[in-house]
Amino acid sequence: MGVFGGQPSTLKEMKYTIEQKLDGKCRLSISKEEWIHLTELRKTVINLQKCRELFDVIIASHLEIEKFMVTSLIEYEFRANSSPYNEIFWNDFRIGLNLRTLTLLTASRCYIDQVPQLLNGSKSLPADACEVFKKILKEKFDESLEYRVMDGCRNYAQHAELPLGGFSINSANRYRDERNKVNSPSRRKLTVAPYFTVAKLLVSQKVRRATRDEIKALNVGKLDLKWFVRKYIGDLSECHKSLFDSISDTASDAQNVLEQAVLRVAPDEKSTFVFLVSEDTDGVRNEQYISGPLFTEALSVKRSFSHIYRGFVSSEINVQKDTYAGDEALLWKPE
Repeated sequence: MGVFGGQPSTLKEMKYTIEQKLDGKCRLSISKEEWIHLTELRKTVINLQKCRELFDVIIASHLEIEKFMVTSLIEYEFRANSSPYNEIFWNDFRIGLNLRTLTLLTASRCYIDQVPQLLNGSKSLPADACEVFKKILKEKFDESLEYRVMDGCRNYAQHAELPLGGFSINSANRYRDERNKVNSPSRRKLTVAPYFTVAKLLVSQKVRRATRDEIKALNVGKLDLKWFVRKYIGDLSECHKSLFDSISDTASDAQNVLEQAVLRVAPDEKSTFVFLVSEDTDGVRNEQYISGPLFTEALSVKRSFSHIYRGFVSSEINVQKDTYAGDEALLWKPE
């Protein structure tokens, strides 16, 4: 045992291994240098999975907004003539949409703030990965009015008041022949139109002055919440895909090296119990798993939601080949 300053050294000899299963059924000794390298690759893969999860939370929060609007309209359609229900609906819809919009704004901020930290904490990535991501965000901020407005709405919602200005329920008949409505079959369209109130945003110091000037220049009283939310999701989606495109080769290399390490102790099976282990002379072990879906799922983004604002979901009946869908005299069915 070494001695420093008259006291026994506390430095302990370490053993480094790759092990299958917790009981060390298959064990392979490795060097300290390889253990450090594999540990860094492991952290990189986990951090990138966390980046993806942060974006998945944004998408999930957006889905909650869309589902809430659709299901609320369906319920409204069938219960709108009930006076007590109407009073409850208007209050519950406002609360529900505010809640879901706040969730989306918070989720997007978490993504923007946490991803740079995760990239900086991944030594196996290119040294400029974080700066590349920040540049991607800045470029999107500069080019997209919707991105800038939603960024302002997040700050406004956090420090001023709830984001939803109001909403309306719009119902309209659409006729196959608009010039002869009496004798023309029709269909009824029901939509909800939530919005941000321009006047409130313009007087709030929580929204950037430049953004307020842009909003003022639109010369409108309301900003359509559905449009701004969907466009914002598309903008963030483009940023997310650009990030993963820029690091895809490095991410794949990290996964491949870890996979080869797993195969060295589990060559004949896809084990979900392979660990990197460091152990001192007292038997104190540090175990880090390096197998399972987290390490085998491709770290790539194949789909962008950049044009999600073009789509909408409808339950209307329309014309389909070889299908009877009601009397043409009763219902107009668009092609």
